[in-house]
Amino acid sequence: MVSFEASTESYDVWSPLGSVCGGKGTVWVARYKPSNNHVALKIYELDKCEDEFELIQHEIRMVKQLRHRNIIQYLASFTYSQQLWIVMPLLGYTSASRLVATHFSEGLPEPALALVVKDVLQGLSYLHSKHIIHRAVRGSHILIDSIGRVALSGLRHSTCIMDSTRLQKTVHCYPPQARYNLNWASPELLAQDLYGYSEKSDVYSVGIVVCELGNGEVPYRGIPSTLMLLEKLEDRVPYLYDASTCSQNVENGQG
Repeated sequence: MVSFEASTESYDVWSPLGSVCGGKGTVWVARYKPSNNHVALKIYELDKCEDEFELIQHEIRMVKQLRHRNIIQYLASFTYSQQLWIVMPLLGYTSASRLVATHFSEGLPEPALALVVKDVLQGLSYLHSKHIIHRAVRGSHILIDSIGRVALSGLRHSTCIMDSTRLQKTVHCYPPQARYNLNWASPELLAQDLYGYSEKSDVYSVGIVVCELGNGEVPYRGIPSTLMLLEKLEDRVPYLYDASTCSQNVENGQG
């Protein structure tokens, strides 16, 4: 078992894989010098992450408690100057959403999609057994390695339904920075009513992910937030929003 040092001098940082948190951090391919292992480095610029820092800390604490083949693992985390470095296994195909965007613009083939969803559900089943709601299941939080194994990330948005004294059947708190995940969020999470929501809200998000990866497009892409909320609460089929068509329909009395 390789033990990864919390020192920038132990890593050769190579090429970028993509950005995280709206450009507040970058994921890099790197090499861990002592063992020659290839890893992924998630590097946050702390001066840009004031509103996200507590969520990032929450994610680090959460991931450290979890051990499952379908949940992302953090190998080390440390600060350097004005940066936070998080060391992760290198998952060769990066995220499912990027895989679709670069190689499967019409969507993943059904057998491949079934394998991805199977691993996602296994990861969620483990989280739910720990009384954790993910709250941000989406294509960009589904990472795929070179042998096709899926690992769920994005746990900075997660919450535990176990409080200090008892297990709650539902929770009512609205996720911080929820705007990033509105397209995948369940109606009961968005409704913010007295009924609350439970781990079952993640199952709705999986359904949206199936549409996303199977069709090559994110459902509700481009739709105004208020209209999307109404569509979800009325249990309508997800669709892509066309502003020009909508305006024309309104003018024709069809909106």
